[in-house]
Amino acid sequence: MIRNKFKGKYIGGILQADWNFDDLKLTMREYDEFEVIIRKPIDWNVDNMRKFFHGPVIDFLRSQLRNFGIVLTKDECKVWVKEQFLDRQEQNGISFLRSTAALNRDEYKTLLKDINEFCMDRFGCGLPEADKID
Repeated sequence: MIRNKFKGKYIGGILQADWNFDDLKLTMREYDEFEVIIRKPIDWNVDNMRKFFHGPVIDFLRSQLRNFGIVLTKDECKVWVKEQFLDRQEQNGISFLRSTAALNRDEYKTLLKDINEFCMDRFGCGLPEADKID
């Protein structure tokens, strides 16, 4: 499996990583050209993740989908994301799309990670910078 994100940290001058060098080399071989970006991890609360999702993420997805001839309003794009990435809910025999308002921190992180991986696979680029929120 090709990975596009590798995490690590230094503890007492020693690199602690959740990957091995062979994984990195395998991923690098998949591209004719690539760039490595190193940044501090983002640890957001749910409110910031919501702002990021409803702003830059949805705008980015709409723009990328438009390149494939798929034109969606912001609300239509949100529904499309829910259909693609969230499980349906059922209550009293009625099936419905899960609301992003009900997601907790870990669920939002998973949603954003899944969307980013989809973008890398389909569009060849990841989501916009996570600090681009109002």
